[in-house]
Amino acid sequence: MISSILANQESVKLFTESAPALFEIEQYINSGNYREARRVVDHLSSAKRSIIDKDAESNFRIEFLEADLMHLENRYNEALESMEIMRSKYLFDNEKQIKIIEKISHIKKHMGNFNDAIAELRVLPDSISVFKGLSLNLLAYCQYEKGEYLDETNRLLHKIEREKIAEYDEYKDSYHTYKAVTATYEFKYDTAHSMIDIAIKKYEKNDSKFLNNCYFIKAEIYRHQKKYEMACAYYQKCFDAYHFNGDFDIYSLAFVMVKYINTSKKYQYKFDEMYSLDEIKEKCNILKMEYNKKLSMYLSQLLIERKNNKQKQINKISRYFDTYVFLIP
Repeated sequence: MISSILANQESVKLFTESAPALFEIEQYINSGNYREARRVVDHLSSAKRSIIDKDAESNFRIEFLEADLMHLENRYNEALESMEIMRSKYLFDNEKQIKIIEKISHIKKHMGNFNDAIAELRVLPDSISVFKGLSLNLLAYCQYEKGEYLDETNRLLHKIEREKIAEYDEYKDSYHTYKAVTATYEFKYDTAHSMIDIAIKKYEKNDSKFLNNCYFIKAEIYRHQKKYEMACAYYQKCFDAYHFNGDFDIYSLAFVMVKYINTSKKYQYKFDEMYSLDEIKEKCNILKMEYNKKLSMYLSQLLIERKNNKQKQINKISRYFDTYVFLIP
């Protein structure tokens, strides 16, 4: 990429003129401030846009950033369509293909298409696919309720430990994050908290968009310990994030988990309900968020069964919530 930018005086000039706007968009996205990122994108002047479009590398960056921003705004179908167009457009550029396919897998993850997302990873280098496979298999375990996905997560974690891949700064935060989840499944709560706290400390320092997922996992660890006050304190951080960035993915899952605690446990937590449960279900359906939809549907069914005093069904649904450690896709 650098060599193409420095190829001639004209490309250097174009890069210099377009770089500040692109950098600003990237910074807002990386810090989770999607509203400001959208504002900058929408207010790019025709002159600036013309400069960006003239430079091949800058053009790729803005295309990618716009598609990525759509995904962060929960516009998954539009984001996926844009990324698929880019996949065809840059078919013979291996570096760009890796970046595009990684993002396509990620978008499919948000949509609950976990098997498709895992399949996308198979063409990527181990240094990417192993770490991305951690969250995908843990999510698939919750969605499909098959132990093979948890087994695969543990296999990937052992591979990372055996080959010391975790030494690479770019990826070791994923290792700590999802090691916390598997430790929770093993009832090793001290280890789980220790692992997730390492990731939280790193992400808080960097003001990272990944921080909310870690807060959610921290809440889940406390929920499995039956420490509901502490769990809700961390779910609240997810609600706070929604007010900042408008990410419905975060809000809908925190909503379901707090409502489940309020419904099934001897603890009540008041929070700002921006949507009703029916609205959550409908929005999940519209946005094609299958994972979030399943959890909201289970919660809805639980409320119905409790109203009708059907203990067998209540126990079955409660067992599902109490068995799995959920994460934000």
